[in-house]
Order: sequence, then structure tokens, then C-alpha cells
Amino acid sequence: MERKKRAAQPVAFSLKTDGKRQRRSPASAVTGREAVPFSAFDDPDDEQNGNSFLDDPTYSLARAGSAPLLVDPATQFRKLTKEGSTLAEAGRYADALSRWSQALSLVDSLSKSLQTALKFNVPLETSYLREMRAQTFMARREWFRAVKEAEEVVKVLPEWVVGWQTLGRAQMGFGEPALAVTSFQRVLDQESGKEDELETIREVREEDMPFAKRMVEKLKEEGLLHARVEEAE
Repeated sequence: MERKKRAAQPVAFSLKTDGKRQRRSPASAVTGREAVPFSAFDDPDDEQNGNSFLDDPTYSLARAGSAPLLVDPATQFRKLTKEGSTLAEAGRYADALSRWSQALSLVDSLSKSLQTALKFNVPLETSYLREMRAQTFMARREWFRAVKEAEEVVKVLPEWVVGWQTLGRAQMGFGEPALAVTSFQRVLDQESGKEDELETIREVREEDMPFAKRMVEKLKEEGLLHARVEEAE
């Protein structure tokens, strides 16, 4: 009897700098096929939503290249990151990705001395942003881009359980459940005392990992395991 799929739930986007994060949908919901893929045209019109910052000329990359920014790059980066998170939570994924791309373009203007002076940890803050980008690509059913983004996150922060969970979920959507099992196992191997990370570990142990293993067994029964998947076991 075919397993009934759970309806896809909204992806929760949250900044990780405060040590807290919203609870996110399990892998079975993230990979649900009931949802229609998103595109840039799915986002509501900016003017109808009354978000005045969307037309702020200080966010123009062309303008930023020809005139000084009104605030320092680190502050601008964090502001754009937060605005992208707000847009993503509202389902305006194309606008969110645009904000985050602009934020990442500011990183090159941060010298080592400026990073120190502004207390801006480039690897940490850009990885938090990229993890949200990975979530957004999943929400848009752009699985390959989600996987590549999440892979960059775990390269920089190999002990961050949220990054591995996101990578595992992206791999599930991409049709690689055994690779997802490997990623989820990296979460379970971590020993963390942080409250938000303990919640992530619980999600993986009780929801993500069991679902991924069931999908692996189903593919085995049907003889559909890909060579790459077999190597990951």
C-alpha cells in the first residue's frame, strides 16, 4: 500500500545569530510533490505589499559601485540578510534571493581590519545566509541548487547540525535518500548542548532519518538505487 504523503508545509527562515531558530518542516513535508514549483513570477507585486525598502536606491548594486554606501558593509549585509528572511517567510522567494545576493556582493568590500573593527565573522555570517538560500531553493523545488548551497555551508561549518539537516533535506528532494541518510547521521553524531541544536537533532532522529531510511528501503525493493546512492551507504 502506498504511503500517504504529508502536505508540504512552509519553510521557516530565521537568522541564527540570536541562538534561536524556528521549527522547520520535516524532510517528508519538504520533499512533498503536491506543491507547484515557484518562479520569479509567483511573488506578489512589490508595490501591492507596501514594502518601501524594496525601492530604496541604496540597494542598487550599480549605485553601490559608483557611490559610497550610506552605511558600512557589515551593517548593510545584516540588514539585507534580515530583509531577505522577512521576504522568504512571506513567500516572496525571488525577492529574498535578490536581497541575499546583494548582501553577498558586499563581502569583498570588507577588509580584514574592517571585519575585526566591525566584529563581522565572514565565514559564520555568510554560512547562515547560504543556509537560508538553500531553504529557499528547496521551497522553489530547485533541488540541485539547494544541494550545492548546503554543501558550501557544511564545508565552512562542518559541526553545524542545521547545515547538515538542510543538506540532507535537499538531497532527499534531489532523489538521493542514501546520501541524505549520511548527512542526517552527521547530525546525530554531534554532541551539542545548545537548546536550538538539540531540537534539530531531535527532528532528525524522530522525523528526517526514519523517512530517509524508508525511502532507501523502498528504492532497494524496486531496484532503483543509483550507484552514487549505494556508495553512500
